[in-house]
Amino acid sequence: MITAETIDAVMEQATTPVHTEYLTASRWKPCDRAMWFTLRNASTTYIKPATQRIFNVGHALEPLMIRYLEMTGAKIHKREAELLNRWGKPLGHIDGMVEIDGKFYLLEMKTANAKRFKEMQKTSLPSYYMAQVQLYMHHSNQLSKKGNRLTRCLFICMCKDDSAIHIEWVDYNPAYAESETERLHHIIECESLPEPTADFTCNFCDHKAVCQSDAEPAINCRTCANVSVIDGAFFCQHGTDTCDRHVFHPHLMGLSGHEVVSVDADKMIIDYGAFAMAPAGVKVEGKATFTSAEYVLAQKTGLTQDAILLETMGAFDATLEEPPF
Repeated sequence: MITAETIDAVMEQATTPVHTEYLTASRWKPCDRAMWFTLRNASTTYIKPATQRIFNVGHALEPLMIRYLEMTGAKIHKREAELLNRWGKPLGHIDGMVEIDGKFYLLEMKTANAKRFKEMQKTSLPSYYMAQVQLYMHHSNQLSKKGNRLTRCLFICMCKDDSAIHIEWVDYNPAYAESETERLHHIIECESLPEPTADFTCNFCDHKAVCQSDAEPAINCRTCANVSVIDGAFFCQHGTDTCDRHVFHPHLMGLSGHEVVSVDADKMIIDYGAFAMAPAGVKVEGKATFTSAEYVLAQKTGLTQDAILLETMGAFDATLEEPPF
């Protein structure tokens, strides 16, 4: 027999960790550190079945909103047209362009529950939607053979509770859009961990646990000290897949209070005083040495804070292993 739990279970089985390939306009956040974490996939997160269904419903309602607009005589063009950042990497896909009486405008479609819908009606677009449409308008000249830019956006939102419709006309803000464009580009290029914007939104951030050192970062190429950013893309001399040469980025280690004492760039050994981090198979004589995977285990067990055990590991050239139970 099929139940709601059955559907949830099937959806959970099909779920994979959220992976961000590019820092797009839809991933805009007021916090630089949050966007830096997002681009580097620093946290292991999963989309819950109910959340996925919310996304699905939102996408399913877009054709309806287009139909309603077309009933007024408007024409829709450039559905899901892609915009690029300065390095030719994806900045996002617009919902479309709407033509009204021969003039063209950016089209952005959203859905919301009753609470957020009423808030939008009362206070206008939330900051993340405003940033998204401003960034899209700023780069919309890419879609014109003559380089013309869209300077107004028709923002339409449908309430999922009662199907009410809210429409706002948003004017292009060149100064803000240029500032946020440069901000995104800086975060993409940035090799160092940005300062956080600490406020109430931290409670809802996917990266709260990592940022506050309540969890260790995910082990992947973008959290590794071997990786650098070249022309807006991540590059590593060891390839494009996570490997046993992974050594956590020093700034991510700093979240747990570990400060760099010295670095051997040739062997990629990073000394943190009480212990060292190094690729698999590389050891520092007389000092506890961890791979990234071993470090995660050491943090879980409190070993990195136990000076006596660390000294013992170094003295006997010991290796940390997962317990068999």
